[in-house]
Amino acid sequence: MPYNTPCFEKISTPSLHLTHIGGYTAKILAAYTDKRVLSDFAKDVICKEAEDAFKNQIDDETPAGIWQGEFWGKLMLSATEVYKYTAKEHLRKFLRESALRVISYAREDGYIGSYKDSKNVFARQETPDGPCWCWNVWGRKYTLWGLIAVYEITGDKDILIAAERMATQLIDEFRECGIKITKTGTFCGMPSCSILKPMVLLYQHSGNKKYLDFCISDIADQWERQDGEAPNLIANSLSGKPVAEWYPNPDIWAKAYEMMSCFEGICELYRATGNEKYLESVKCFYDIINKYEKNALGSVAYNDMFANARYSQNTLSEPCDSIHYMRLSYELYMLSGDVKYMHDFEKCYFNAFMSGMFRNGEWSSRASRCSGRHMWTHQAKTQYQHCCLNNMGRGFIRYADIAVVKNGEYITVNQFEQFTAILKYDGGECRVEISDGYLSGKPITITARFSGEPQKLRVRIPEWSKANFGNATITDGYLEFAPDTSFFEIKLDFAATPVVCKFPYDPNDNVWNLNRFMSEYAKFCAVPEDIFVKDKRCTLTYGPLLLAKSKRFGNSEKDVFAEKVTENSVCTLNPIECDEAFALFEATFTNPDGSVYKTTVCDFASAANEILEDDRYHSIFF
Repeated sequence: MPYNTPCFEKISTPSLHLTHIGGYTAKILAAYTDKRVLSDFAKDVICKEAEDAFKNQIDDETPAGIWQGEFWGKLMLSATEVYKYTAKEHLRKFLRESALRVISYAREDGYIGSYKDSKNVFARQETPDGPCWCWNVWGRKYTLWGLIAVYEITGDKDILIAAERMATQLIDEFRECGIKITKTGTFCGMPSCSILKPMVLLYQHSGNKKYLDFCISDIADQWERQDGEAPNLIANSLSGKPVAEWYPNPDIWAKAYEMMSCFEGICELYRATGNEKYLESVKCFYDIINKYEKNALGSVAYNDMFANARYSQNTLSEPCDSIHYMRLSYELYMLSGDVKYMHDFEKCYFNAFMSGMFRNGEWSSRASRCSGRHMWTHQAKTQYQHCCLNNMGRGFIRYADIAVVKNGEYITVNQFEQFTAILKYDGGECRVEISDGYLSGKPITITARFSGEPQKLRVRIPEWSKANFGNATITDGYLEFAPDTSFFEIKLDFAATPVVCKFPYDPNDNVWNLNRFMSEYAKFCAVPEDIFVKDKRCTLTYGPLLLAKSKRFGNSEKDVFAEKVTENSVCTLNPIECDEAFALFEATFTNPDGSVYKTTVCDFASAANEILEDDRYHSIFF
């Protein structure tokens, strides 16, 4: 059933199977979809291992608690997006079969979970073995969402019924036992409360108001508490204060991915209710994290915490954080049409997100490092699962989804890596094509072929662009055109220039950050302390890309960590043809003292996107 409120966005996206991304993204995406989604190995081994979490139920066998219960749902969310993009019927068939196997593990009362005890929802006390978590409700959130996603592409009512029984069991058990969802799990209940989004989606599909009422009374209302009890997300976001100042010790409680997941749920709750405070709180939160938590890699947070990441020069960025920052950007763009969200989406996608997806398609980083090498690991006693890796498909497809949209009377072009998209509208359709070359600074050609009445066209002007567009009409950050024939073509040069920038370094960058940067808690994670930058250094950007030095493209170790540039240095870039990166350049820096420094630079995302043992492999610092 549709929402009975007028909060639908006026922006519509093309059918994903009519969108085809090219360029280097297409190469990485193809490797990922083959290895992790479409292959027999992906179905018979990777997905089976995730399904077995509901049969084996080992997540609560130790006091620390693990999180195998999240993996299947994340695989489904990525795989259903890949299905929409590829339209491969064998994949849809497999996803339905997988969902039916999972619901076969349902308890008589509807519970589906990786914990033997459905009431084991509280974190236990600290033990000599380390911190204790409880991911019971978090795992059920992803299972519920995965079932809904499969239902949406199959229409199988048995899957929807199982999702309803699962949600009803959780609500009824909590109320019968006096359990407050905000008190469950860990990190101030945020992982558990992020079930908000799939619960609202379930209300949309079922029409059962019980799910919506639970979302409002048991979750959203608890984030506007007069007593200020943490995390009080709605009230605190409206205050405008940095997240790190909401409560003491943000490095312990301010878990970024889970918090952003909660705010994505608030967006969905806004669509269902029309309560403007919900939307305003998400916008305010987004502005706060952009101001105080934007890291050097184009995402937000330090590793996985909101702890004033803007001032942490030695950046770690978790792919799950990148994906959910992009998802928030996407949601707010869909609800507002504000171009700023697309600027942020682009920078995060080509830098933090893409650096996290290893180029062979088999694995991803646990966290991308600004220098050294990236973290990577298996998780939760599995061989083939990782929280970020299972999420990666959602990042790729959101980029494809938002590249060109119908926004009111306009066909709107938001992204520029090579692609083709067919967007249908009342009375016709438009085929939009973008030529290659955007990321290496070349002029691009945009063509629009209309079948039916030509539509007005808008093209986003990247915020970094120095181009002079003459007498062109510019409104709200977009170039506007009014084609009067069935074929329209425009050539654009956004005039990217290399920018040398001194990082806003905080001399109080503390021991917590150092320890996180050098962490040994994941395989091959530790790096030497001497690569931790402890003075002011410069970074180099070109268009949307953060650039880096890397042994992958011939830089010596000495050059990777060289200090030969100042904030007043002038840089010129000469492109080098390369099929194995978004961009590769010969860089020449002319320093104020007249000295010249030459080196090879690539886009940061391509600098170290593989499993490495060399802990002195790349750096963004010059």
